[in-house]
Amino acid sequence: NRSKLEALKAQAVAARTYAIKRMLEAIAEHKNFDVYSGVSDQVYKGRRDEYMLACRAIRETKGMILTYKDSLCDCYYHSTCGGYTANIEDVWP
Repeated sequence: NRSKLEALKAQAVAARTYAIKRMLEAIAEHKNFDVYSGVSDQVYKGRRDEYMLACRAIRETKGMILTYKDSLCDCYYHSTCGGYTANIEDVWP
């Protein structure tokens, strides 16, 4: 259970960083929204589908984000890989 919590904490920080970066981009581009609720920005089915351990991970990492050289990191993640992943430079040259 401890390793699941730590993995969820890492995911929470990555997702938070991703969302904040998208929010700042939306402000700069004068958009009326920042993230999509579908697969392009990860699916959110609403509060009813939230998972208690994930909520704990979110609480325990409150305010944590990922930065590199004073900038928010690009935190790409996915819900499903089918058992295979690729190097980022193969996906986004």
